[in-house]
Amino acid sequence: MFASFAGAFVDLRGLATRPTCLHPDPEIGYPEGNRLAEIVRALGHNGVIYPSVRHETGICIAALWPHAVQSVAQGRVLRLTWNGQRRPVVSLP
Repeated sequence: MFASFAGAFVDLRGLATRPTCLHPDPEIGYPEGNRLAEIVRALGHNGVIYPSVRHETGICIAALWPHAVQSVAQGRVLRLTWNGQRRPVVSLP
């Protein structure tokens, strides 16, 4: 899916230290991420932009309100087939 995002987002990229909400252990990162989301919503922001925990150069966006996601359109379609391994087989339909 392709989409654009509107409004104010908290940007966690480029911080000197990595916040606990981006800890790679889900037992640590997820609860802290949920706490951050509550604060961000309470401050009236639409979401958070943050560096990917799993892909070194990746960037993620968490939209916390449906209206923050706009102009949604279908992109390329891929088929993911689980083969019992950690990563699925990816193919075109």
